[in-house]
Amino acid sequence: DAVLVDSELQKEYMQHRFGSGKKYRVVYTGADEEVLGPREERDATHTEPFRVLFRGRLIPESGILHILDAAERLKHDKRFTFRIIGYGPLLEIVRKRASGLSNVELISERLSYDAMRRLMIDADVNLGQFGINERADRNIPHKAYESISMGIPYITAQVRGVSELLENEVSCLMVPSANAEAIKAALERLRDDRPLGKRLAETARMVFESRASARVIS
Repeated sequence: DAVLVDSELQKEYMQHRFGSGKKYRVVYTGADEEVLGPREERDATHTEPFRVLFRGRLIPESGILHILDAAERLKHDKRFTFRIIGYGPLLEIVRKRASGLSNVELISERLSYDAMRRLMIDADVNLGQFGINERADRNIPHKAYESISMGIPYITAQVRGVSELLENEVSCLMVPSANAEAIKAALERLRDDRPLGKRLAETARMVFESRASARVIS
């Protein structure tokens, strides 16, 4: 009687490919707010280094290799550290690249929700997906919902799916896909303009409450 899809673009894709247009309902994925809710407990006095987090599957569409390229460009800048949490087909490539970068920490084991929350609380910015992929273009990843639920500044590629929920320069920063230099520049901008990151995170948190919270979804 009904087919739930997670974005308007997914709905258009399903209608085009399979028909049955009246069955589709867009319901945003949201996040587990009992675990990944606002991070009030974060130490507000923390200033250095600027902690960059990526968590997710290590697959081409994640853009993880472009993130590592950005980390390599910043390897001599002691103000930045990168934490990569994930596993997948590119794990060994990522492990080899990360081992040669003193500013990158790789965590590849499975973590509990509570452990993940502690690491996310520690982050100054969360990175989304940066690869070029048709599905990623119409998808809104879990990490986007988790970031805006917790109130963490979010940087992602400028793709149509995420743009349904978030707005560049208002609730996140968006950069061109597959562009390590653009990722680096966005990180430097947020590091040098902490009030900007705070504004982006606060606006994103309001977007979550109004469009993706459990209350709204239910």
